[in-house]
Amino acid sequence: MGYSLSWFAVRGKSAADALRDLGLRALVRRATGGRGSFVKDRNSAAALPDGWYLVCRWNYQFTNSDLERLSRGGEAVACFVEEHVMVSRATTWKEGQEVWTVTHDAEQGDNHLEVRGAVPPEFAAIRDRLMAKQVAEPRMSAPVQIKKGAGRVTLKFGKCAVDECTTPEDQSVAHTDLSCDHLFDIPVELAAALTGFSHDKPHDHLAFEPLDDGQPSRQKGTLTVFHGLWALAIFLGLILGATFLALRDGWIGALIGAIGGATIGAVAGFVLFSIALAIALMMRRKRGAECSDNNNAP
Repeated sequence: MGYSLSWFAVRGKSAADALRDLGLRALVRRATGGRGSFVKDRNSAAALPDGWYLVCRWNYQFTNSDLERLSRGGEAVACFVEEHVMVSRATTWKEGQEVWTVTHDAEQGDNHLEVRGAVPPEFAAIRDRLMAKQVAEPRMSAPVQIKKGAGRVTLKFGKCAVDECTTPEDQSVAHTDLSCDHLFDIPVELAAALTGFSHDKPHDHLAFEPLDDGQPSRQKGTLTVFHGLWALAIFLGLILGATFLALRDGWIGALIGAIGGATIGAVAGFVLFSIALAIALMMRRKRGAECSDNNNAP
């Protein structure tokens, strides 16, 4: 699984003000044990040490407008990671103004690193260590089994970037160069050094709470479909039962048939609803387990 998210850490202002600035609101508070909520909630928040308030948003890329609002009256650190294309960015804003930004975009080159502003003193050591690691680690050539005639193919294994390779029409095996993208971690580690939080480390010590961004979630949409199908099953049972007995026993039979058909439809719909919900929960737990394995990977 590849991470795709933004997280914000803000201090100097209240949690309620920070959520308002980001267009979010807290749902019913609950203790979740940390990482579970971070994985399954599209938007979540938690208190960090040293007065930081953390907000995590999956499948979201922060904007300058977000940081301008969030940093007014305080200080905000943000980090964005998109592991599917190996892009990472970290930034600090104070009083509505950008202080510094560090960006790595693998699509612009393995050694791409854009630095803007007055970076914190921790930056130099992090940059030098990871750049040295990048240089010291040799590129490896590995055979890759892919479909014949697939043309240009881009592959990736975790944080290891893979160069594109071209396969001729008559070949199903191509050799490609592999190299781990350690520069991707420079913005990530810099943001972590300032706030104490990293998206790919265990979060058991944090108590996350879910947030609402006003957008319908996939879970709510799925439940709406289930309820609609359930209602349809009851309606069809009512109509079919009433029609069948009405033809034989008149209006009394129609009434009995309607009640019986609606009951059968309700039971059948409930069984189908329960099965579908159980499958959805199993898939959700599987996603959480995959994220936990990724968090604990060395």
